[in-house]
Amino acid sequence: MLEHPPLQLLLDDQMWLSWDELPQRERWPSLAFSGLFTDYLKALGEGAVSVELVYQGPLDATPEMTRRDVIIRVGQRLAALASTLISAEVLQRYPWLQQLGSKAIGEQLEQRLGAARTQISYRRMNDYPELCKSFTLETELLGRRYRYLFDGGDLCITEVIAGSIVQDLNRLEPGKTK
Repeated sequence: MLEHPPLQLLLDDQMWLSWDELPQRERWPSLAFSGLFTDYLKALGEGAVSVELVYQGPLDATPEMTRRDVIIRVGQRLAALASTLISAEVLQRYPWLQQLGSKAIGEQLEQRLGAARTQISYRRMNDYPELCKSFTLETELLGRRYRYLFDGGDLCITEVIAGSIVQDLNRLEPGKTK
């Protein structure tokens, strides 16, 4: 089974850097593309993009929060592991969030709520051995974290992205998803 980011990483506000704080050698242009990650994966032309829900339920340590873990693939290739934290208040106001199943959450938030994504934070993920095991052929894992803001709340998404996917996405031009 693929390991998703540990709860400590999801809740920790330390160690995440803004684009300007990233060392120059770690500024992969594709990490800063605006728009939906799934649209960029589709633009690679390597097959269908799929989102597989692997867990959705309350956090043990914080039962008023729900955690949603998904696997994102392009063709057969593992592109990313993503975890979303959603408060009980948001789920009460938008119960359809509990019924997303294997739909991409970003697409749904933008289509249904006109949600806006906040500034993205970044970090390397190679210091989490359990994540490295999930990406067996990858030498580098990169993380992005951001919030979606909308009327009635927000939610936080953390993505662990395969370094080879980031390199392939760098061939695309920003905004060129079609």
